[in-house]
Amino acid sequence: MIGRAAYHTPEILRHVDSQIFGDSAPAIGYNAIMEHMMDYSDRHLTAGGRLHHVTRHMIGLFHGLPGARRYRQILSTEAIKEGAGPEVIAQAFAAVMDFQSDIEPTSPAHAPNLDFQPS
Repeated sequence: MIGRAAYHTPEILRHVDSQIFGDSAPAIGYNAIMEHMMDYSDRHLTAGGRLHHVTRHMIGLFHGLPGARRYRQILSTEAIKEGAGPEVIAQAFAAVMDFQSDIEPTSPAHAPNLDFQPS
């Protein structure tokens, strides 16, 4: 079962296409994830939603990586504030990327082993 694992450590989904289907395209980078989530949250806010509705599902994104605690703190405390916007996501990502500057997001150190063999 991948559901709960994917929700709490979504990092495992970044490499699923290559590990299951042999896709040679590189995994999506953290900057692209940030940009996509900022765009999505902006649309959500425009439609009348609140930032926390989006960011609560992003809490586990950097599970186990240096800076993840600060990332979670920023999302948990800033996204719930009235008027919070996509810039909170950028602020949270910046807290993690300060620690990750020497690591490529697609490096083997970030690639989980799904131990899945398609039939």
